[in-house]
Amino acid sequence: MTVQPIILSEGQLESFEAEGWLVVQNALKEDHLGPIRQVMSRTVDRQSREWLRQGLIKDACEGEPFETRYGSLRKQLPATFSNSWRRILVSPEIFSVWQYPPLISIMRQLIGDELYASTIWNGRPRAPQQAVQTIDWHQDAQYMQDYDEKDIAIGVWIPLVPVEEKSGCMQVIPGSHRKGLRPEIRVERNNLLGLADCEVEGMKAVSCPMVPGDVLLFSELLYHRSVENFSDYTRWSLDVRYFSALNKELEMKEKKRYRGSGYYCFSSQDSSRVTPYEVWAAAYDYDGEF
Repeated sequence: MTVQPIILSEGQLESFEAEGWLVVQNALKEDHLGPIRQVMSRTVDRQSREWLRQGLIKDACEGEPFETRYGSLRKQLPATFSNSWRRILVSPEIFSVWQYPPLISIMRQLIGDELYASTIWNGRPRAPQQAVQTIDWHQDAQYMQDYDEKDIAIGVWIPLVPVEEKSGCMQVIPGSHRKGLRPEIRVERNNLLGLADCEVEGMKAVSCPMVPGDVLLFSELLYHRSVENFSDYTRWSLDVRYFSALNKELEMKEKKRYRGSGYYCFSSQDSSRVTPYEVWAAAYDYDGEF
């Protein structure tokens, strides 16, 4: 597949700098999204078989489509925490996402030519009407070890199904990244990090309806959240992050976070600098989803 690089306009670049977020429409094609969906679908299949074996569910819902199957499983086994899959998604298909040419072309304009794939990434199944899975207002920087203002890590949120307010789309607060890193709290509902109500009081949220192929770019300091899914299908998404390979301090923090190889380096100009898949995958050689 021949993919043309995405060139952000001067207006888009200025908007991202001023507001801390940007939706780029039709950035990814089905050839990009299909392999991600296949990994998610295989994961649901493995989970359903295991839940059936353990007697936690009575029906594996094998005849249902990708969009609704996970929700039907969760009706039988309601979620008790917010699912942010990582370990169980490790695969060559997911490893390749950071190297998608459209994403690299965007990041070269925002960060520079030499890039790292961050350890902070998640596959997120948001089943309908599972409030514990809803993520409150937060900043990604709150999850970054020993963060300082030089540690730029741009997030890319990739929907795999259409999303709108009813189905749990992302919401952002434009310009909030200029407030810097704010104090974190623990959200009682799901034990995730977040922002106190006083931090967002009086600030206007913007919803980000999107379709598959669109990507949401956002600063590590941007206030953002997902709203609850009231639709009849699962809101499937993947989020990944990039940072500059020139930031050696952040590189050391990433090494510490995942035993030295959960992040990986790749070069936009030198293909020999791409970390081998086996090295990356080895960092996730443990039990569990995350």
